[in-house]
Amino acid sequence: MGSLAVLAIAGCLFSLLHKPKEKGEQLATDTSEALGQRAAEEVAQLLGNKGQIAVVSLEIAPGQNPAFAAQMKVFNQTLKNHGVKIAAVKAMPGGMNMLMLGQRLSPKDYGELLEQAPGADAIVSFVGPPNLSLDDLQKLQGHCPPLIVVGPFGVMKGAALPAMVEAKAVALAFVPRTSSEIENEKQQRKLFDRYYRILRAP
Repeated sequence: MGSLAVLAIAGCLFSLLHKPKEKGEQLATDTSEALGQRAAEEVAQLLGNKGQIAVVSLEIAPGQNPAFAAQMKVFNQTLKNHGVKIAAVKAMPGGMNMLMLGQRLSPKDYGELLEQAPGADAIVSFVGPPNLSLDDLQKLQGHCPPLIVVGPFGVMKGAALPAMVEAKAVALAFVPRTSSEIENEKQQRKLFDRYYRILRAP
């Protein structure tokens, strides 16, 4: 059920409705791994395949969300393969429930992560950007490492996240495609390209 919830929030549930449960769960894991790999590759490319990052992740109990756990495993391994180290990790309590209830990353928690990894070359958040206005986030990021947002759950709807990327407050964002976009991309052989897209700062 946890795996299916991931794709439901990401707008992918329709593709699972006519599949056996086992195939649906496998698709959730496969797409999550594809996102983790591509996100790590893009981060490594941004940093020139060196340096270190700080990560904001979800606090997930063992066995609670195997798709997200698989995503993080692939993300970590791909970074390692590309010579990028993880200097610090902050796990937000509440797991997926936190995101589904609309709770955002607090500026305090974001600041604590920056203090834990003062030498970080980038910050990667799997729980969205800090809960700040666009102007405040833009000012903050003027003194902080680039912020990359990996949003597998599609919690931030509308134009908020694209506006942050356009304003260069967020350097990269990985967001799930809508149901109509997935239908249009159904011929894509790569799962990442079928289910996700990248927003890049100009």
